[in-house]
Amino acid sequence: RQIMSILVVGGAGCLGRAFLRKFGANLVFPVVSADLAPCDEANVSVLIGGGSCTQAATGAATKVKEALESSSFQPPWQFDTIVCTAGAFSGGSLATSAGLESVDRMWQANVKSAVATAHLATKFLSPGGLVVFTGAGAALGPCPDMVGYGMAKAATHHMASSLADSVGKPDGLPKEATVAVLLPNVIDTPANRLAMPTANFKEWAAPDDIANLVFQWSTGQRPQNGALLKLETKNGKTDFHRVSGTGLVA
Repeated sequence: RQIMSILVVGGAGCLGRAFLRKFGANLVFPVVSADLAPCDEANVSVLIGGGSCTQAATGAATKVKEALESSSFQPPWQFDTIVCTAGAFSGGSLATSAGLESVDRMWQANVKSAVATAHLATKFLSPGGLVVFTGAGAALGPCPDMVGYGMAKAATHHMASSLADSVGKPDGLPKEATVAVLLPNVIDTPANRLAMPTANFKEWAAPDDIANLVFQWSTGQRPQNGALLKLETKNGKTDFHRVSGTGLVA
């Protein structure tokens, strides 16, 4: 496979920028960020807004289309890789007001961005393209101290599974597309280091390593469509363990 372009929803964040740097270093095609803030790592930076899921998703599709139309890139405007790195974390149990408030916050921050990414994929993914979502290993089981986060990420996993099942169907993803969900433990970002200064950072997944992994999938063998892939980091090296889906495919 030869990659031509990438769209990163959440491109202004630490993980999103790692994807844009990795893909942008190898491409002269659109390297697009869609986020609430501009991103100078992209050669096309699209500002998207909030609102309801409908407003966020359809608004993002309109703004990406308008940005590409006004850019120097020629149609067809399709992306070979679309990645969702947008999201946030908030903890709390259902016994506390903070935990109850986190349910709303996590839905807004994590589910809406994933839904917008899925909608963008139905409009802009090229045949045989790759869509990657950021899930969470914690959402595979009970997480009573961070219920809102677990609910939001479990919903993301379910939505990605449904999107994977749409490949080749009317109103679904194009033929031979692949959907995968990354399940990191903790991503090594400045914000996480500040929040957990005594943690062992060598057991955290580096954003550049995650971007390198997805880049390899974009250009060669990739996970089975619909796979959930738990990231494991030991001594500073990140690899993946398949939670669902079997093997890599050509």
